[in-house]
Amino acid sequence: GKKRITTRRPTRRRIINNNFNNPMFLAKLSPQTQFEDLIKKVKLYRQWGDCYGYYLLATGYADVMIDLILSVWDTMALIPIIKGAGGIITDYHGDNPVQGDSIIAAASGIHQQVVEILNKR
Repeated sequence: GKKRITTRRPTRRRIINNNFNNPMFLAKLSPQTQFEDLIKKVKLYRQWGDCYGYYLLATGYADVMIDLILSVWDTMALIPIIKGAGGIITDYHGDNPVQGDSIIAAASGIHQQVVEILNKR
């Protein structure tokens, strides 16, 4: 039979694996300290991106994928995959990903936590 892809269900709202594409663009959206706060909360942090990070998220091998610069045509292709796997996909501020130029995609149990960490003032 067919196997359905699904995001991982993090226990105790703990982020296990965070993927991040191109950290040199981080200053575009938030102070470096906010991203460092997120890094301290993860068990495993890797820098890679593009479709592989989203694949890992959608298949349960990663919990978060962050892309700071993304075009709408890239975003549109990701939305049904991440949502179909049970994840949440927004822009960096937690808003509609189609209207932004960045992405936070995460397992549903931790997405809001990631947005809050990266956008705290």
